[in-house]
Amino acid sequence: MLIEFIRMVERIAKSQPNINSIVENDVYRLNTLKDANYSVFAWQQRQHTEEEDFWIYSLQLFYIDRLTQDGSNELECQNTGIEVLSNIIRTILSVGGGEIELYGNAVYHPFTQKFKDETSGCYVEVAFRVPKDCICEEAYM
Repeated sequence: MLIEFIRMVERIAKSQPNINSIVENDVYRLNTLKDANYSVFAWQQRQHTEEEDFWIYSLQLFYIDRLTQDGSNELECQNTGIEVLSNIIRTILSVGGGEIELYGNAVYHPFTQKFKDETSGCYVEVAFRVPKDCICEEAYM
């Protein structure tokens, strides 16, 4: 079930016009890419919880873009990051047909970070309540 949910999240992220690369399960793997194709979507797992008929999948979702040499696009990268991550979350909820729900609030964190490149963007801490019988992989093809 978890792998189906994650693959659905990745497909939704790839459908965003700004996303050119995906980094799986560790944002610092971005440092291992020879030539990162920005903008990057990355995800990391957090704690997952089991309820009677549901899984609560907690994730950090990242939007990362390269800064210009003078860093003047920092705020733009962070703004775009919030918009892209918000679109991804809304699409997840939409394709879930009302069965996938946001569990708590989505909390957005703008950042500036040196990976191989000087970057800026945003990450969001979010949890989704997913029915155990949800067929997430088929929900978004």
